[in-house]
Amino acid sequence: MISCALILLSAQMLFADSQVSSNALVDLTFSDKSQPLVVYISPEHSRAYGWKAGQKISISAQVERNGQKEKLRDAQGKDSWELVLNAFNEATGQIYFDRNVFSGALEILANGEMLPEQPSNSGIPAGRLIEKVREYQFDDGAKIKVHFTDQALKQAGAPDDFTADVLSAAVTAYQTITEFEGFRSTGYAFASADKNFAYDPDRTIDIYLGSAAGANGFEKLGTKNQLFKDAPCFDTIKTGPSQYEAVILLPANYHEFIRNWEKINPSPLGKRNIEVDLRGTLIHEMLHVIIFYYNKNLNKATDNDSAEVGVDVSGGRSKHLDWYVEGLARYFETLAGARHDFYSQGFKQMLPDKIRFSRGGSNYFMRYPDQAFINLRYENALFWRFIHYRFGMEAIESMSRNFRGHHDDFKKILERATGERFELILKQFASAVLFSDFGLKEDSRYLNEIAKTRLTLRQDGFYLFDGSGHKKYLGRKAATDWIGQWADAKADFGQPSVAGDSTEEADVSGWATDFVQMNFESSQKQIHGLGIRHVGAGPPLHVQVFLYTRGGSILENTDILVPGGSGESLGLEQLLKKNNLNFEDMDKAVILITNTDPENPVFYEFFIEE
Repeated sequence: MISCALILLSAQMLFADSQVSSNALVDLTFSDKSQPLVVYISPEHSRAYGWKAGQKISISAQVERNGQKEKLRDAQGKDSWELVLNAFNEATGQIYFDRNVFSGALEILANGEMLPEQPSNSGIPAGRLIEKVREYQFDDGAKIKVHFTDQALKQAGAPDDFTADVLSAAVTAYQTITEFEGFRSTGYAFASADKNFAYDPDRTIDIYLGSAAGANGFEKLGTKNQLFKDAPCFDTIKTGPSQYEAVILLPANYHEFIRNWEKINPSPLGKRNIEVDLRGTLIHEMLHVIIFYYNKNLNKATDNDSAEVGVDVSGGRSKHLDWYVEGLARYFETLAGARHDFYSQGFKQMLPDKIRFSRGGSNYFMRYPDQAFINLRYENALFWRFIHYRFGMEAIESMSRNFRGHHDDFKKILERATGERFELILKQFASAVLFSDFGLKEDSRYLNEIAKTRLTLRQDGFYLFDGSGHKKYLGRKAATDWIGQWADAKADFGQPSVAGDSTEEADVSGWATDFVQMNFESSQKQIHGLGIRHVGAGPPLHVQVFLYTRGGSILENTDILVPGGSGESLGLEQLLKKNNLNFEDMDKAVILITNTDPENPVFYEFFIEE
């Protein structure tokens, strides 16, 4: 521990150092890195209390504990220190506090009088705090620091070992991303970032534990202290043309936070484990840190655009890359063992003055698959699982690296990273969704079935069914994607679709896929020219047909291309003939209609020709 002896400084020396702080920092990991409290008695203070040049001033410090004022001691056990006023009726000194001191908001006494916060013209930032930190340094030179005060943690009811748990989880998260999963390209990784683009000058990821309700007062955060209302979240502090300090804000009452989250967003996996959720939260935010220094594309659109727990504020958002940063971060939670939010289907909570809802994870996507790709958020985690499973983490890192300055070139970047045509990747993803083919092993049971429009084909045409089993005759053309049932949710005719989009027309959004199940009655004897028509212009629709037989086989026709304004056969007759089957052998077909236009929806219809 550094000696606590006071170092008397001249006013000129003190004011010239813009880094001097009126806060104190106790480093629990490396004592020699502790930063002292700078005490400054100004001429204004001296005039207010009648102190004169040459007078000795007794200094003490206290923090409130359990409603009582507690005097603080330095490493040598002293609880008071002496300053001598100079000819200008001012004095400065530094106090290094003992590492076991209770930390929080400070009160400084001079000759028993309260020493107010430093005046704005003193050169010392206003506000005082004893702040503690736990620290870890990696072999690559990057560091993690967990900042907290005993006071904030006590008020939040945090357990005694919470700060150690946070540091351990953060270390594991960083290592998983930069070592175990290989996100470490030179010039793009956090520890070796491109200084001409974006880098953290001290290569330190600072994690702050605070409260939305309390006065946190972390001096380095400044006005960003208010962002604790959105915690957990990631942010940056811009300190130069290409310098950004990485900051993660975590609720001091994290245990209570997770329990409340569990109540409003129940998971099919059952009860949450706080330790596992903490690892998941920190790898989510840590990936935001790493991704920012790859390409700076995690810029917030509004001050309200933040809550990682999923409060949707899309009305105030500008179009940016949540499908990438939030979807990928949600998937990375599973690499830390946290799976609850990955499988979440979200929630809707009716409050007296508003509706609060979360878009959830992969099961939100399974319920609402017809969304324009660029409008996806956390639910796009399933796509990143698909990319990782099929093409490896190297492809994801390649994409992240190549997004720098090319945010609108997703199609080209994806093709370069995977070596596959974009249209083929969209089709492969759609079929993986249909068959839950993501290598999830026993976890596949937590992934719900994809939402499908359910039609039945009879001799006289198409019928649509609602969630109660009622049928509606559509004629010899079917142009609807209305969904009457998904999992336990049901809707009757006349009610909004229970899943998918909110329209009744058969339209598929940009870079999305509609899923339609066509049932066949056993009395069906023949089908002439069952097909699909692309209504309108635009890029061709890519259609895949999976024909299920009553014997349990699945026959495929995955190469149907439907240009704008044209109709194409679904090829059911050819599939049956090729496999020596008859119409009576058909049970159902699931038809996947993929739109390769990035933004514009495309309309379609099914038809029967005699």
